[in-house]
Amino acid sequence: MSEITIIQKEQTYISTSLMTHLKEKGHEVVSVIAEMNAIESMPGQAKVLILYLDAAFVKDYTVMEYIRELLSDRDRVCFLVGDENEIIEAEKIISRRRITQEYKRPLNVIEAAQSIDNILRQGVAHQKKKILVVDDSGAMLKNVKGWLGDKYEIILANSGEFALKYLTSNYPDLVLLDYEMPNMDGREVLEAIRSNVRIKDLPVIFLTGKSEKEDVMKVMAQKPAGYILKTEDPQKIKQRIDDFFCS
Repeated sequence: MSEITIIQKEQTYISTSLMTHLKEKGHEVVSVIAEMNAIESMPGQAKVLILYLDAAFVKDYTVMEYIRELLSDRDRVCFLVGDENEIIEAEKIISRRRITQEYKRPLNVIEAAQSIDNILRQGVAHQKKKILVVDDSGAMLKNVKGWLGDKYEIILANSGEFALKYLTSNYPDLVLLDYEMPNMDGREVLEAIRSNVRIKDLPVIFLTGKSEKEDVMKVMAQKPAGYILKTEDPQKIKQRIDDFFCS
């Protein structure tokens, strides 16, 4: 089973209970104080981290930035536990892309331990990446799910408004966003994402039917992670997505 390190400023009844439940599932669990000396002394094989947040933890920018550097090692797995504000503050420093799962307080310890255990048993590397596909065309949504659904978990949204509603409580690994939509177009959706602290780093690739140079420049002026022409061969589109996740 996995060796898990819980990093926390102070050990609490809830964090102790979480440790107990994880140990009962066969994991080795240790607790480390969220201070530089203690974290720097962690063994190199500390690959699974649980950040048990509180107000003092998220305000300790030296510690938070050091943990961010630790998480540049893509073999490390990181879970967050905290209230909504603490998680938001932590994600201002640690990219949400480096967080495997977050658990909000008040915490159901049994459910959280079971979720962590399930993720670690399945292997994070083998979990399907989640892609939110946003397009007002039902046919295009169906096509993209058919092209990518065997390898990725595809969530479909037929409007920008629906996509933003989904993003209030979910964080996919990628958004494929139609540039031209009625009511709320792709540019407006991207602006809404970038203005939201919790999801501002969410990678967005535009889907567009426009291939002329002027149109492409207009799309790229919004600074997405890239763009894909809807007219491209489906295998090429799939390869573009594979390349993005391998980069």
